Amino acid sequence: MSVSKIMGISTGSLSKFMGIAKASIQKIGGIFYPSNIAYGIWNPNDKGTNITVSNKNLSASGSGAAWYTVRTTTSRTSGKYYCEMIPSNSNNGEYCIFGIAGSDASLSTYVGNNNYSWGWWGKGSGPRYYHNGSETIITSSFTNNDVIMIALDIDNDKIWFGKNGTWNGSPAGDPANGLYAAYSDLDLASYYFAASMQSNAGVTINCGQIPFSYTPPSGFSAFSGPPSWFTSYNQPSAWTYGTNVASMNFRMLFAGSNLTMSGSKIRLTIAAHNTQSQTLAGVSIGERDGSTINMISTPTRVTFDGGSSSVTISAGVDKVSDEIDFEIDETKSYLIHVHQNEGSSGDYAYRSATNGRYYKNTTDNDTMVQSPSGYSSQISEYTSYIQKIEIYSIVPTSYATWNPSDKSLVTLSNKNLTVVNAHNGYYNGVRATIGKETGKWYWEFTCTGGSDQHVGVVTSNAALEDQGFWVSATGYGYGSYYGKKYNNNTSAAYGDTWTTGDVIGIALDMYNGKIWFSKNGVWQASGDPAAGTNAAYTGLTGTLYPVWDGNGTTDAGTVNFGATAFSYVAPSGFKSGLMSSTEGGYIYGPFTSFNTVNSGWATTTARYIIPTADILKSGTRGKIKLASVAGGAWSFQKCYIGHAAASGDNYDFDGNQVQVLFGGAANGTVPTSGGLTSDEIAFNIDKSKNLIISFYFSGSTSPPRYSAGTGYGLYYKAGDDASTTDATGYSPSGYNGQQHFVEAIIILPV
Repeated sequence: MSVSKIMGISTGSLSKFMGIAKASIQKIGGIFYPSNIAYGIWNPNDKGTNITVSNKNLSASGSGAAWYTVRTTTSRTSGKYYCEMIPSNSNNGEYCIFGIAGSDASLSTYVGNNNYSWGWWGKGSGPRYYHNGSETIITSSFTNNDVIMIALDIDNDKIWFGKNGTWNGSPAGDPANGLYAAYSDLDLASYYFAASMQSNAGVTINCGQIPFSYTPPSGFSAFSGPPSWFTSYNQPSAWTYGTNVASMNFRMLFAGSNLTMSGSKIRLTIAAHNTQSQTLAGVSIGERDGSTINMISTPTRVTFDGGSSSVTISAGVDKVSDEIDFEIDETKSYLIHVHQNEGSSGDYAYRSATNGRYYKNTTDNDTMVQSPSGYSSQISEYTSYIQKIEIYSIVPTSYATWNPSDKSLVTLSNKNLTVVNAHNGYYNGVRATIGKETGKWYWEFTCTGGSDQHVGVVTSNAALEDQGFWVSATGYGYGSYYGKKYNNNTSAAYGDTWTTGDVIGIALDMYNGKIWFSKNGVWQASGDPAAGTNAAYTGLTGTLYPVWDGNGTTDAGTVNFGATAFSYVAPSGFKSGLMSSTEGGYIYGPFTSFNTVNSGWATTTARYIIPTADILKSGTRGKIKLASVAGGAWSFQKCYIGHAAASGDNYDFDGNQVQVLFGGAANGTVPTSGGLTSDEIAFNIDKSKNLIISFYFSGSTSPPRYSAGTGYGLYYKAGDDASTTDATGYSPSGYNGQQHFVEAIIILPV
């Protein structure tokens, strides 16, 4: 059972409940609430043969004279849902039919040509509704760039169609009140949104990933469902089984052409040898740096069996990895590294493939090496090990727009992407809906008029009315009139002037506090964001929001935060767009030098304090990885995480602590290698506050210690006191000030 409404409001419409971010909620009233929502997009594995899916599976297009259909990834069995579709190359609607379909509907014909689908043909010379091959002639047609609205009421077996804010029919359809539906006889167990195309017609769907063009009818929500696993890469057969030298490093290439889906969580399937077991000492994944063997950043480790970095694969039994928090974008290329380390020889599976691989004979474990050396040239005709890449929560994340609630004397349109200054003679501006305090981000602004405007970034509290955002000490901009850069009410020579038709690129690196600007693909002042050199400004801190201002009523432009294709390629290492999902990754650690044990601890509570200086950023969902130590496995009975109270003892919780589970259990045993990773924790980590991680040990055990670090705390007390808020009677450990227990804390994308 799951929650679909809270206090009568659809969960799809909520961002917070009782002040808590929706992504942080696991249960409401004891009922499971899914914090991660998958919106409907086109499914590249559920389409007709001449349909091509692109644009992170938001767009689909046809080819040839025959009709073919594509369904969404998400289906629903109950509820009221709304979506929008925008046709292109439709020949005044003649080449497109939009509607809904069940799982039994044929994909080799059009929507509405069988008993399992209902559709609207927008042909200008004779629009029709279709169901079960029967037509109903109507008066409403559509053409390119119209916004097609579909309202689906599964509970009452009804569907409505409309365009550009008006529902079809006379009287006009009224989904909110259940009146004047196009059809009232829907009778399937579950429904997908669907589209059919012929010739080179196309369609882009929006099920709620980005703001709708028109407000959904009252009671109708975005079309979403629980996240699922989908296959982005699969090679199930034609494997060859061979033997190599004992120790090999392989680095396999997976180009965008090899991947069919994007997502923020993955798992890998390793192909087993047919007769021999295999031992892998490490597996990792990372985005490829250009055409090299290098990754753009430190690789992300792929683990197995609940956190182990090494794995033994039994003969004939393919091995699936743990779920790994790693973002895949099917427009980019990736490298998967496998380090094989066996006895006298190594058995492995390989196959012919177009993606290719690199390899090196060595005992060195290059799994976590960003830029290795000594490898073969790319061998394009083979790949090894990786049978399948699966994507979880393939949600195209909500991209930023200009914020209609955070502007001054400007007019917004075009889904809040286009801005025009409404007050002549004064600088007025608008901030974006999303700001960033970490990560590398790229977006573009196209000037559509005027000669005196600025783009850049600024904090949330800087003024926007009657002064430029760049007057603020926390505002950084690039101006059109003089081509100068601006900050703290000071300008400096920088780059070219810009005007109508010019595309300004912005690259923001909040890992290193830098910003660059480009004009029509040329980075100004010899800037190089990929290399991190010649930035317009350095030393940027805090949470910064994209911003625009203009001085005259002709100043105007349109921003692209990634919802559509960019005019120019984002710099290597920068995310293509500004989206609402936070970057996953380590916010503490990883620390791997635990080489000492602290013995004892029977019937004792230990409270470990991590200082704010070592917490990189905030997050709402995460996991804790406990450290292994070669001296032996160690065990605990309870674990809690929380922030330190504002007053009282430094080991007191502030009252918002939560229990940490491991495989659904309160207790756990950390093995001698590979660590132990917790289940997902719904806890708001605030990097401005000290973290406390509390353990209760019922029996004697020997957890690890790491002698480095400053500002850490370790306090202990007899008995089970792991969850107490206002704690008393604790004593400092003899190793107070050093690091203990925790290898890393990881936050997950939201």
